[in-house]
Amino acid sequence: MGKEHYKWIDIARAIGIVAVVMGHGYHELAHHYTYWFHMPLFFILSGFLYKPLNNMGEFASWVGKRAVRLLLPYLTFGIIIYLYIELKEGFTVVSFMEDMYNLMYGGMMMKGLVTVFWFMTCLLITQIVFALIDLIFRSHAIKIGIIILSYLFAHLYAYYQPIETPVPWSADVTFIALSYYAFGYYIKKYIHKVLNLKTFIVTALLTIMFVIYDYKNNYFYNIDLKPNVYNHLLLDFLVPVIICFTIFYISAQIAKFKSSVVISYIGTSAITIMFLHRVVNDFFSHFFSYGIIGFTLIGVLTPFIFYILIKQVPFARFLFLGTRPRKKYEYVKKASA
Repeated sequence: MGKEHYKWIDIARAIGIVAVVMGHGYHELAHHYTYWFHMPLFFILSGFLYKPLNNMGEFASWVGKRAVRLLLPYLTFGIIIYLYIELKEGFTVVSFMEDMYNLMYGGMMMKGLVTVFWFMTCLLITQIVFALIDLIFRSHAIKIGIIILSYLFAHLYAYYQPIETPVPWSADVTFIALSYYAFGYYIKKYIHKVLNLKTFIVTALLTIMFVIYDYKNNYFYNIDLKPNVYNHLLLDFLVPVIICFTIFYISAQIAKFKSSVVISYIGTSAITIMFLHRVVNDFFSHFFSYGIIGFTLIGVLTPFIFYILIKQVPFARFLFLGTRPRKKYEYVKKASA
């Protein structure tokens, strides 16, 4: 199940990143409904891939690797995109320094072409917090209890909004993101039991029914993690999870086809697409006029091509993807006598 297992995850990522791009394509319905699940999906998948750590020494090493993997591309793409913005609007040292401050601060300070950057820092914090909970506490009941309390606190925080100043790195979103991440981790053991046709039919029907009900009732349900818009205690977990299970089953079915390798490869480039889809559309919009379909195609395919190119250059791969090229070892076979 190994290779196929990861293949469907990459396909789910591909569906998720297409939803992210569509959600930013200035289309009311696409924006409203993709926000129900796209970011929770990435947190769930990230939790699904989490491997428990054995001790604090291993934890420290793991944090360092995760920081490089997430923050180096964050800084590289952020600096380049801000340079693009400055050159377009008229470069000044003062405004560029303000941009760099916003990049370091992150969270709600990231707006416009860099608005989605909040996810990377929030994901890193969520991963670290969950790893600490998993490492410090042995009882699963205590771990799950902490996650539930965090989820409840997230809704109290969102309702009262006690802090007017934006929280650095969107650390406040971690309170709710932790529940999606933890769900991904804990469901891993049972995914083979629940990822079936019966579950798909139920989740797909529930999704359709809920969309119809929401549409007929003037979009009564909204969720947007970055600005702390989550006001439905039950639905803010159930709706993303139900939709994600629908996507997971579809992904598993697509993974059975050999041609799905292209879709799964797009999934592996999801972070690059996340960073670049708005800026490439901003660039091409000066030359062409197009709607949400064009926005989505350009926003997915252009960064995907860039991803393929930078993977071929070790230094670029390190800067833009946060991954070092694997060392190649030569094996010398001894001739038999």
